[in-house]
Amino acid sequence: LYLLMLYHCRIVALTHQFGACAVREATVMNEDEKLYALFMHNEARGRANPSASNMVRMIWDKALEQDAIEYSRKCIYEHDPDRSVGRKFNHVGENLYIGFPALGPKEFLKVSIDFWNNERFNYTFDTNECTLLCGHYTQMLWDDTFALGCGISLCNNIDAGDRVLDIGQLLVCRYGPAGNINNRRPYVRGTYCAVCPRDYWCEGNLC
Repeated sequence: LYLLMLYHCRIVALTHQFGACAVREATVMNEDEKLYALFMHNEARGRANPSASNMVRMIWDKALEQDAIEYSRKCIYEHDPDRSVGRKFNHVGENLYIGFPALGPKEFLKVSIDFWNNERFNYTFDTNECTLLCGHYTQMLWDDTFALGCGISLCNNIDAGDRVLDIGQLLVCRYGPAGNINNRRPYVRGTYCAVCPRDYWCEGNLC
């Protein structure tokens, strides 16, 4: 039964049909909630430790938002293998978070993004190494990633890779251009804003 359910979930997601892994609540974030997601990302970027000399401020991107919404509606808690072809970017980064029970959008954003940001305790800048997970955090703080868009869905029988969960609230955030390039640190250490790109100014430790 489990294998049959998992197979059906993935067929439903691939064919965009309703069924076992259907969206229970298609969350539509308002402007305040989008700004809150953006604020939390920029707040983390502005508090990079050690300090970042070239960290740019993120902006909200409607195309990335739409991509994130569409993928969250598939109710799959695995990275999208097809995100390498973006509308604006050669490669798009992605962070995922699953939680339950369901929360309001703003509270769910806080829990999710705090979880990603807390991966900083697993990352060592000097050696560019992490213990356990740290890739969500490094994507959030990738220096030349400047565009963000997120989507939330509440799903029945969400496909979590090796298991199917009865219910789950899924956050998908997309980043352009993608970070987490092999053998590269997320940013250049130095005095905040010391090497901002031309015609940028410094605000909140961000270019």
